[in-house]
Amino acid sequence: MLKRILLLLAIVFILPNISFAEDPYQILDKYLEITKSNFRRDSITTLKFTLVTNATNPMTNQSMAATVKYWYKKDSSYRIEQEAMGQKTKIGFDGKSLWWTNPQQGGKLEEVPSTYRDQVLAQIIGENILGGGMSKNRDSIKLEFVAKETLDEKECFKIKILGNEDDKVAFLYFDALTGLMYQYEIDTPQGKYYRKTKQVTKSAGYFFPLKVEEWLGDKKVSDKTYQSISVNPKIDDRFFAMPANE
Repeated sequence: MLKRILLLLAIVFILPNISFAEDPYQILDKYLEITKSNFRRDSITTLKFTLVTNATNPMTNQSMAATVKYWYKKDSSYRIEQEAMGQKTKIGFDGKSLWWTNPQQGGKLEEVPSTYRDQVLAQIIGENILGGGMSKNRDSIKLEFVAKETLDEKECFKIKILGNEDDKVAFLYFDALTGLMYQYEIDTPQGKYYRKTKQVTKSAGYFFPLKVEEWLGDKKVSDKTYQSISVNPKIDDRFFAMPANE
């Protein structure tokens, strides 16, 4: 009789927890569907946007403000113009050669070894403006649901990414109300790094970050504001070529 009671209690209290446990892949799929991240890199052929950032070095507490303008043409070319601390820097790739204005040479235009091409492209993708890596690796990524937590007064689903490189522990926090990703968290040698998407915007049917905070431990290291996001604008190919030195 006691065994039957214990079994009944197990069915009443344990099985509901199992059946209602959140599926991390469904949460990720909802995010990909809402943001259309699965289609961004295929349907966005050209893109331009401006990033205004205020960053603080957590080691020295020195602050720096920068305005960075990006132009991107799918799989072939890009151009970046940055203005910070009174200096202007340009870098571009026209499909064949990579160039930049060398600040150590008074802003002289120079060709750069093409091995750096993908590093610069990774920077653009890293801004989460092209869809990021989750949509690309949806079928291979391993996820584990952790809990439903309140984060910055926001109810979120906390999901752990398994099998990360270098055994770094990473977590994703999805807003339980909207389905959008609110925070990315990962362990680094300097402490926990947090990327919080405080606001989003919509352009051409796609969601993009609008205001983003980056934290290292309990110190905010940057505020980022994305402006003038334009999807598939007309950009002349000559715009990506290295200008003549003036």
